[in-house]
Amino acid sequence: FTVHKVNSIEFKKFFANMKAGKVTDFSLEVTFDGPQTLGAERISLPDCEFTGNLNLFNYSVDSLIEKEFEFIFDPNTADVPETI
Repeated sequence: FTVHKVNSIEFKKFFANMKAGKVTDFSLEVTFDGPQTLGAERISLPDCEFTGNLNLFNYSVDSLIEKEFEFIFDPNTADVPETI
């Protein structure tokens, strides 16, 4: 997924968890809804964890801050609350 950074609140929480030796997990909920679909679909992925390189410090001044992050989730806990 891609993040558009607006502030540092979540990164502060992430670093606090790292310092405490905790794994930072998160829930991801995605909604697909477009003019060419027959409705909306929502997918819920609880207890996701970051994987791979968390390159948090590669930014350029006066540019949109956009970062991609790899993550894993347990497919047994995934849910599709709304379907097309």
